Amino acid sequence: NPDAASQQIALNKGWNWISWNLAPTDNSLGSLLTYEQGFRNGDIVKSPSGRQFSAFNVTDATAGWVGTLDKMDHQHMFMVRASDAISLNLEGSVLSDEQRSVTIYGKCWSSISYLLDEPMTVREALADYYSHASVGDVIKSKEAVAVFSENGRWEGSLQTMRPGKGYLFRRMAAGDVTMRYVPSSSQSPSRRKIHAADESVFTNPQAETNMTMVVKVDKSIYKFTNLQIYKLNAYVDGVLAGVATPQVVDGDTLYFLTIQSNGVGTLRFELDGEELAVETGSVNYFPDSHLGTVEEPVLLSPAEDQKPQKILDNGILYILMPDGTRFDATGKKLNN
Repeated sequence: NPDAASQQIALNKGWNWISWNLAPTDNSLGSLLTYEQGFRNGDIVKSPSGRQFSAFNVTDATAGWVGTLDKMDHQHMFMVRASDAISLNLEGSVLSDEQRSVTIYGKCWSSISYLLDEPMTVREALADYYSHASVGDVIKSKEAVAVFSENGRWEGSLQTMRPGKGYLFRRMAAGDVTMRYVPSSSQSPSRRKIHAADESVFTNPQAETNMTMVVKVDKSIYKFTNLQIYKLNAYVDGVLAGVATPQVVDGDTLYFLTIQSNGVGTLRFELDGEELAVETGSVNYFPDSHLGTVEEPVLLSPAEDQKPQKILDNGILYILMPDGTRFDATGKKLNN
C-alpha cells in the first residue's frame, strides 16, 4: 500500500511532548496507546488544546484509559507521562499536502504538531508562517525556545523541529493563521540538508510544563568580562530548574532559558556560583509564561550583597568585588 505509513516515537520516563506525522488508522486513545505498547497504571495523557486528560487504569480484568480525552489527532501536541521508557509504534496513512497544516491562534498559546518525517531548522519548518510573524512570537518544545526578533529571524535555543516532538506556539498578533509544512523535496536543493540533533542542556522529566525567558546579564559584573564561557542556572524553590548557554545575537550575549518545574516560588539565578537578581524586582515561576524579547531581554544584575563597590584610592578608581577581587575601570583584574 503506497499510502501506508508508520512512525516510532521514543517516550522517556516522565513527561513527554509528542505529535505524529501520519493519519492514524484508528485515532482512539485505546488503540494508539495500549498496555502492549508499555503503558501502565497511573500513566497520563493530556491535550493542552482541548483541556482534556485521561489516566491509564489497570485492574485484574481490564486495562485502558479513563477520563475526558478519548481521541488524538495529528494536528496537535499531546503531553504524555509514562512510568517507564516506551517505544511507541504507530500505524496509519501518509498525510496529503492539505493535511500537513496546523492552526495558530491569535494572542494566545497554540498546541501544534510537527508534520514532516525529517528534521528541519525552525526557519525552514515555519517558512509558510513567515509573512504572518510578529516580533515576540514564541515557539517552544519541552526543553528549548525560540523567539522571532526584529532582525526577521528565529533566535534561541530551539534550533531544529523534529518528527515525534510536540510544540507550543504563542502568536502575538490578533487573527488565526493556518500554516502548512512543506517537505524538503518541494524546497530548493540548497535547503535540503540533514540537521544534527540539538543538545539538551538540561531536562526535568518530572516537570509537565515550563516557563521561558530571554535574559541578559549586566556587563558591570566585572568578574564576567567574557560571558560566553558561562552557563546560567535558574532555580525554583531552591531546586535547579533550568540551564542555558550563552548565544550572541546581533552583538549581544543573551541566554534563552527554558525553566521546567512543578514547584512554585521565586526564581533565583546563578552564574558561575554568583547569585543574580532581576533588576526590576523578583519574578515568580509561572507555567507557560514568557518574559523578555531579543530587543528587550530581562536584565539580571548581582544580588544586593553581591554588587561590586567603586573605590577611589589616591585618585585611582577601581572596582572591589565581594570576594575581594579588584578590577580597574576597564575591567582588567588587578593584583591584590
